[in-house]
Amino acid sequence: MKDDKIFQERRARINELRAKNERMSCRERALMAVKHEEPDRVPIDAWLVPEIQKRAMDHFGCENYEELLAFLGVDFRNNYGPSYVGQSFKKHPDGTVEDLWGVKRKIVTYGKGTAHQGTYTEVAESPLEKFKKLEDIEKYDHWASADWWDYSKVKADCKVHHPKYCVINVGDRLDRTAQLKPMMYLRGIQQIFIDMAMNPKIVEVMRDRIVSYFIEYNHRVFKAADGEIDIFMMGDDIGAQTGPLLSITMATSAPSRAALGVATRVTPCGASASTLAAERFHARTDAPAAARRRAMWLPMMPVPRKPIFTRGSPPS
Repeated sequence: MKDDKIFQERRARINELRAKNERMSCRERALMAVKHEEPDRVPIDAWLVPEIQKRAMDHFGCENYEELLAFLGVDFRNNYGPSYVGQSFKKHPDGTVEDLWGVKRKIVTYGKGTAHQGTYTEVAESPLEKFKKLEDIEKYDHWASADWWDYSKVKADCKVHHPKYCVINVGDRLDRTAQLKPMMYLRGIQQIFIDMAMNPKIVEVMRDRIVSYFIEYNHRVFKAADGEIDIFMMGDDIGAQTGPLLSITMATSAPSRAALGVATRVTPCGASASTLAAERFHARTDAPAAARRRAMWLPMMPVPRKPIFTRGSPPS
């Protein structure tokens, strides 16, 4: 298909630019940028919903999604972590499905009847939303466990992309390493923000449960990957369309600060190369304007070995 004249014409400009500018492998380029060194070009990542994947593949004459990524020069390949084993998600008569946290989700269709019709999962019920007492939160019987996953194929799934591509451990969208977002799922968006102001003990209990799970889960992922993960990604949501979800005062208070978390550098067990932690975020409330603009344009920010700037001073 890609050899047809119409697709050759559509691909010509991208092929020309890549031939002119590329002198490194995708992985070399990405890891060089992580070290804050200038590669041959800016590394590219691409996240496309299925309907956009299809339209792009049709436009450029690609047989599959991997061929599209390769043609576009995407430097990263995502690893979604281990497989969920041992049990299936519970389905309810109303069509909702419980995830591993016990949060009920429903399928929502958008663009119905159009060329861009698609679906996504949306929270239908937050299981801890109506709990009033701290002890009821503590007794909740559906906290996620690292024992529910099969880690045996993580290394092979990552290694298939090496040495050409840079591998990012992104996790599953509904179970991506985060702290505030799982609280929103479990407690409800409105209620968890009320809790930060009025019920900090509830926030702390939930935080400790969630953090304990992800620490153990990711320890097993890193150990199983055995150095084949290049970048580790956290995926919390702390910003809205027009600004941060929290005020500066709330964001820097003890329970909220713990809930939001920060990206840290980690070294996986048995890894031959270090893994850099990166946090995907919408807004950094404590960063200068220039840094916030930079964060919005870069989908992932590598954790530097030393601070790029200090509060109150311009970035270098």
